[in-house]
Amino acid sequence: MRVAVAGTAGLAQHITRAVAEEGHEVFMLSRFQGPQLAEKGFRVIQVDYFNPGSLHVALAGVDTVISTVSGAPQLALIDSCLTARVRRFAPAEFEGVPYERPMIEQGREKIDTLNRLREVKERLQSTAFCCGIFYEWFGPGDEACYMLDFRNERATIPAYTEKGHDVYACFTAAADVGRFVAKCLNMETWPAQLRMCGERLKLLDFVRIAEAVKGMS
Repeated sequence: MRVAVAGTAGLAQHITRAVAEEGHEVFMLSRFQGPQLAEKGFRVIQVDYFNPGSLHVALAGVDTVISTVSGAPQLALIDSCLTARVRRFAPAEFEGVPYERPMIEQGREKIDTLNRLREVKERLQSTAFCCGIFYEWFGPGDEACYMLDFRNERATIPAYTEKGHDVYACFTAAADVGRFVAKCLNMETWPAQLRMCGERLKLLDFVRIAEAVKGMS
């Protein structure tokens, strides 16, 4: 199977590596030349997302496209998948379940992408890989101040639901997401969502773990 992964950052690399290990032909789409990626063994094809001809050539013979790019480039990629007769597409939705997240987290561009995929579902099969929150966001040197601000020792979390129940979140490692995506390529058809979860934690417990790491408890 010929697979294209749009993007070259950490998650894209994990996915590309896992897909190759499954025995598929895989390459990355990038707006820039990637000599450093080539040194790591990745095959990279440079494309202009706003040049339909560039994308059409790159997607020739591709069965599945996995996107880690968002916004206008991703919408252009979907349109090129249609003209190149790509069979399946996975949007850059590697987080919570679509339409269940707050609008402030989803953003207009993500909603537009999901709506576009719904419009063309008869011509382009798609799925959203729902993995929750990446562990890597909280690693040393990579703290994104998402929910936890390690440097200032603060937490901003929805601890309880409106009914007073504990709020839980799913956490998954990027490498595991890559392996999950690669295994799903062997499925004949994809449902609207494919969910994975490395660990399900109560957010209050998550804060307690962070406090222990910082020596606050």
